[in-house]
Amino acid sequence: MPPSGEFLSLATRKRLLQCSLLAGACFFSEMAAAESSLRAARTLNPPNLDGRLDDAVWKNAPSSVAFTQKFPTAGSPPTEPTAVRVLYDDHALYIGIDCTQRLAPVVQRLSRRDRAVEADTLTVSLDTRRDRTTAFEFSVNAAGVLGDSIRYNDTDVSEDWDEIWDARAAKTASGWSAELMIPLRVLRFDQLPIQDWGLQIRRYVSQRQETDEWAFIPRDAAGEVSRYGRLVGLE
Repeated sequence: MPPSGEFLSLATRKRLLQCSLLAGACFFSEMAAAESSLRAARTLNPPNLDGRLDDAVWKNAPSSVAFTQKFPTAGSPPTEPTAVRVLYDDHALYIGIDCTQRLAPVVQRLSRRDRAVEADTLTVSLDTRRDRTTAFEFSVNAAGVLGDSIRYNDTDVSEDWDEIWDARAAKTASGWSAELMIPLRVLRFDQLPIQDWGLQIRRYVSQRQETDEWAFIPRDAAGEVSRYGRLVGLE
């Protein structure tokens, strides 16, 4: 058994390491929240909707990788990165998301539209009315199954809402990716010269039961739509 002084020194070092890890997670989550803003880029040519972000037009859109893990370890960096880009034209909003996934198999399961199934999934929520209480929500899983819903009263959600939009998913050498095409008419926004919308993007990794958020919302925090990040640059 080591002398008491050495024992205390080891215990102290362990406590300092735990505090350091906790502080690091808190710092990361605060930085992620501060960076939750993404600029959309106008495009003259829409991307080919095949789930792959290899069209040249995607290079014109800024990329954001500011995701934070919500489950299972809230506030920590994601196990693997997610990158999102947004394009738009006079007819639609295009969202491209690239999911690096080398450490777990991509789970693809088919089902009917709007039917939840255990699979890797991406969800995009848009507060186009800028009221911080309502949002349109669109999801696509790694097999290309679509789902949509509407959020209201900040935290409530209804799956009765259905609209016509499209998305494709594809496996890649590093994981999988998806492209969403949402007609602007679906989003029912005010006619303003410059748009500034609320935005949330969530990635669910089935094999790890992991959820990563672009606009991190702590588990013990109240609110949903009111805590979204911002999508800017829509003119």
